[in-house]
Amino acid sequence: MHQSLSWAGTLLLAAAVVGAAQAQTTPPPATTTPAPAASAPQMVIQLSGKLDDPTMCADQLKGEAVSGTHLGYNMKEFNNLNYPIALGDYLEYEVLIPQSSTLHGGAVDGDTDVTPRVAGGPTIRDSYVAQDQNGLFAHPASSFDVLANRMISQTVNGQVQNVPLWQPGQWYKRDIDLSKLSLAADNTSQVMLTDLFVVIDEHDSTHLNDLCPVDPTNPNFTALFRNINIKNHDATGKQVVKMAIYNGEAKLPDGNTMDDIGEESGASGSVSVIAYTGPDTIAPASLVSFVPATATEPGATPVTNPTTPAGTTTGTTGGTTGATGTTGGTTGATTGGTTGATAGGTTGATTGGTTGATSGGTTGTTGGTTGDTTGGTTGTTGGSTGATGGTAAGAAGP
Repeated sequence: MHQSLSWAGTLLLAAAVVGAAQAQTTPPPATTTPAPAASAPQMVIQLSGKLDDPTMCADQLKGEAVSGTHLGYNMKEFNNLNYPIALGDYLEYEVLIPQSSTLHGGAVDGDTDVTPRVAGGPTIRDSYVAQDQNGLFAHPASSFDVLANRMISQTVNGQVQNVPLWQPGQWYKRDIDLSKLSLAADNTSQVMLTDLFVVIDEHDSTHLNDLCPVDPTNPNFTALFRNINIKNHDATGKQVVKMAIYNGEAKLPDGNTMDDIGEESGASGSVSVIAYTGPDTIAPASLVSFVPATATEPGATPVTNPTTPAGTTTGTTGGTTGATGTTGGTTGATTGGTTGATAGGTTGATTGGTTGATSGGTTGTTGGTTGDTTGGTTGTTGGSTGATGGTAAGAAGP
């Protein structure tokens, strides 16, 4: 009996040891990351087409001549905008390039009534300074693959991993700074945005960038667009939609759901409104904060609002004129100019401009008077300019 119990104990101990060893050496069951869930149907704009020859794409950096392959310039979806570009304005939209597209790019472009400063032509794409928050030019030939090679740390399934800023199949929110396009070459005339449209282009001869097929055997390309708006920030830093362009409408502005572009230049295709039900994955590049290159517009309100205080913009201009008092003479530049710029300019711009746009030009005028008084005899010029800033702000008040 004792021997039987001993053998039984030995067997149990061996089983325990073997079981423990198996538990240590047997790998855990494989886990799979679930695919992104499909989003609820949402209406988006689709630009899709086919390249005549996907094997041909010039390299401008090597001095090769470009062929001018593009689609979308001949179709102006959003026209007759006649929107005056203001300081702090930016064009915001989201764009998604499907995995099946041979071109990894696409943009919302626009025409202007005159050529802006530092630009090669009267368009957004030909501006030498129009870029998004990640430094990509606004031109439709900008390749998003640049962002695919930039990594950012993110927590994925509880682990910190380096992931690309952008990948095909992700929505990329772009903020295109329009501030530097607000004035024409004469530094005086305000530039008007006349239309906007979606487009894909293989070559950007202004900035010497090329958007070539990632698969020379695949001629098909697609770009989806949603939430297209012109925005600004008010005095509190809150985003304001100045002009809504496209936000999920069921039809294009011409009343159609599809417009056939046909053959344009080395490519053919169409623009349409479709119901998108794919994953609503946001590219990390979308989360990069956008900081306007110039001052925001304190009284930014939708342009469709009939009560938009015209004095706000003028008040800001009045403040800028007041700030010109800084250059008002030698001594005036120090005493009258500086004080004039502070009281007549900055206060005139802030109080006389923002508040003055609401409560009248009294404070703005006072800002000018302070600049005039503080400047004294020598600083009269600086003070007078400050007074001009105050008066301009005050005159524009309701």
